[in-house]
Amino acid sequence: MNHIQHYDFNGENLLTFLNEYNNSIYIYDAKTYSFIESIAFDVNGPKGVGKIQGYSFLNRYTICLIDTYRYKALFYDVSDKEHPKKLRDISFTTGLINPSNGMSTETNASIPWMKTYSPSLFLKNSNLYISGLPESSSKPTSEFSINLFYINSQDSLSKFSVYPKKMNDGFWEDGDIPRMAPNLDSTGIIITYQYSNSIGKTQNMVQNPSFVNPTGIFKETNQVFLSEPTREQIFNRFLNSYTVYNILADPYRNVYYRIIEEPNFSELENNGERKDSKKPIVQIFDKDINLIGEVSLPNYEYLYNMCYVSKEGLMISQPKVNYTKMAMDENTLRFISFKLEKLQK
Repeated sequence: MNHIQHYDFNGENLLTFLNEYNNSIYIYDAKTYSFIESIAFDVNGPKGVGKIQGYSFLNRYTICLIDTYRYKALFYDVSDKEHPKKLRDISFTTGLINPSNGMSTETNASIPWMKTYSPSLFLKNSNLYISGLPESSSKPTSEFSINLFYINSQDSLSKFSVYPKKMNDGFWEDGDIPRMAPNLDSTGIIITYQYSNSIGKTQNMVQNPSFVNPTGIFKETNQVFLSEPTREQIFNRFLNSYTVYNILADPYRNVYYRIIEEPNFSELENNGERKDSKKPIVQIFDKDINLIGEVSLPNYEYLYNMCYVSKEGLMISQPKVNYTKMAMDENTLRFISFKLEKLQK
């Protein structure tokens, strides 16, 4: 499941997710675990919104849908779920869409690209942040590799190339889109990357985020490619590097969580080959991005790209009730709640 979002609207706790197969958004009561409603959108036709790839609720009944492959953000009033009302739309490109390859004719175009760990974020000050993916992955990171869209309260769209210093001018793969979360006060964002220890923080996009490098177990990868890497090189970098899954803000406890993995050289297959597995760790930061805790989690049990924060704690998906027997209930979304008890001094 590519897109899960939790919302707290005036005490109404909602767990929402995108069903990509029927272009619908499902809404559940996060307190009672009960189904509230689903909102379906046509893909084509006079009311078509395209294939939804991400979304953000601006309030309980206003939503921004992201149509990635038509470069659109579409805003809807969903107070009548049977007849969603389109409010406006914004285009992410100034070019035309080439029908032969689906790409924009704009030079250095990027597409909006979201997963649970890199959502579209709507903040208290009515600013909307959306992660972007440079259309050509054969380019190195640079001022022309746009990876962040910013829509302000006047619906003005700005595009930014936001990378930590150590990533500049290296070649990085498509999966290294920004991992984003709102600041604890929900007036700005924090941002990090798959292979980088750097965490950026900003209150607005007048200036790019300022990055810090917190202390801790995470080590920067030494595999920086100066030319476009092969698939084998990309795979080897993943196996041998610390990686970041996502970063989450916890306004209930005034901390941030970052879920990382470290290379696990100690686990071997029976034939002596190293397993393609890595050790998961939850890092805990204070409001100033100072590391105040690191906690290891059991391997193979959780889906770290399906996480959210609620009043109960850090919620991480645990789909397999018994991993050794591969028991999985496909009709159940199952989360384990991790509660913050004490911090390292």
